[in-house]
Amino acid sequence: MHVTIITDTGLPDVRVEKEIMTLLKNHYEVTIIGTVRDTTGIIDHELLKRIRVIDLNWRREVRLKMEPYYSWFKRKIKRILETVKPDIVLAINIFAGIIVHELGYPMLLDDHELYSLELKASKSFGLKEIIRKYKLMLFKRMEETIAQDHPVMVVSNEMKKYYVNVYGARENKVKVMKNYPSKKEIKQLTFKEIDCERIIFTYIGKELTNNVEKTYRNMNDTARILCKLGKKFPNKIKVLLIGDNNKLCEIMQPYGYIKHMDMYKYIVSSHYGLLTWAPSWFHKYCNPNKPYIYAVSGSLPIVTSDLVEVISDFKNNEIIVINANNFKKELGSTLTNLIINKDCDYINKMRRKLKEYSIQHLLWESQEEKILKLLKIA
Repeated sequence: MHVTIITDTGLPDVRVEKEIMTLLKNHYEVTIIGTVRDTTGIIDHELLKRIRVIDLNWRREVRLKMEPYYSWFKRKIKRILETVKPDIVLAINIFAGIIVHELGYPMLLDDHELYSLELKASKSFGLKEIIRKYKLMLFKRMEETIAQDHPVMVVSNEMKKYYVNVYGARENKVKVMKNYPSKKEIKQLTFKEIDCERIIFTYIGKELTNNVEKTYRNMNDTARILCKLGKKFPNKIKVLLIGDNNKLCEIMQPYGYIKHMDMYKYIVSSHYGLLTWAPSWFHKYCNPNKPYIYAVSGSLPIVTSDLVEVISDFKNNEIIVINANNFKKELGSTLTNLIINKDCDYINKMRRKLKEYSIQHLLWESQEEKILKLLKIA
């Protein structure tokens, strides 16, 4: 059976690459329509030898269904699909999904963003706010249209409930596929015991040093508290920033862009991984891959309590949860306590325990059957 993946973001994309691995392992023929930006950043370089790649760039106007760009682009997709002749199309996000729906192909949608609600959780001003309101209306219509006719993969149980209760999707046609790491990613990982002379925190992303439009990823309080603690305990704390070139204070060590597979060698030397986004009503829909990357590396995640989908995956004593109802105060006291009251033997014991638990229970391969079931009913 031939599955064609259409993606507006292209590769590298860790989630899409894991989906490709699953398809190939189960004897599907795979074509991907999208741009390959950087082959060195891909999890498994052998993937590109086993699939057909058709390069296609997306314009912003296409995502917004602006004419004549949208019709031109849809005709281009139509010609490609007529040549490729897929049995099923796996559409990555609603922009690809709505085009495939309109062309009438059997389709499975992977919606790992829920763009309409994400927009509500973002801030914008002036012209951007006008565009945001237009996007909100457009994206809701796209999501609802697709949900009523096609199976959907989402990243959280709350997203699933939203698709079923708001858009009328059939419950058996919506499956939760969380952003767990794959066996390929952790194959070379070994546990590393580390000393506690200096407590090392890690954050993946740019939010710690930047004010972001996606306010549900706000890390301003965390940055302020860490820098304050850095002045108070200058030789006892260090913060590794992966994917960020900036730093707000001396304790921060930015590494900029690091290839996905190379991230792990930094994180294994970290005591704690940060996911202390300021509380947001949108968090219950989220399932970022950061805490799982931290966990399989042996870095204890520190997580805001309203990120319920993440917390539900871990035993309470294996991660540190910051109460969203008293966020700033509890975050400050928790981070201070981790720096001052450090039992290194206990920390390393919990790091090892968490790593072992995650490898047993929180890998992509544990949920692959869901994709195969959805493909059968697409």
